Amino acid sequence: MNRFLTPLLMTTLITISCISFSFANASFQNAKVEKIILHDFGGIYLYLEGGTQTNEPCENKAAIYIAPSNQHYDKMYAAILAAYHSSTTVSGWVNGCHRGYPKLSRLDLMPKQ
Repeated sequence: MNRFLTPLLMTTLITISCISFSFANASFQNAKVEKIILHDFGGIYLYLEGGTQTNEPCENKAAIYIAPSNQHYDKMYAAILAAYHSSTTVSGWVNGCHRGYPKLSRLDLMPKQ
């Protein structure tokens, strides 16, 4: 019985650890909002000064994508507009990719210096 359970247990633990790493968030740097693009399909592309610097493995890091399905879409859009017009820096977290762009999962408005 031990011969069967030990490999099964090890396989299960390795699988769980791999799954948890594949869904990890990645942060992005403090930067000012350079440009905002609103698409007719409802998505928003947020461009930061200096590009997006994140470890999220997306093909295109020129912008950050905000999905209309995000439960805080309206709040994030309002916060981005406020940051853009006040030249406040933003930072936050991205999780996953949409059409090659990192997807926004958390937005932080940073204090003015």
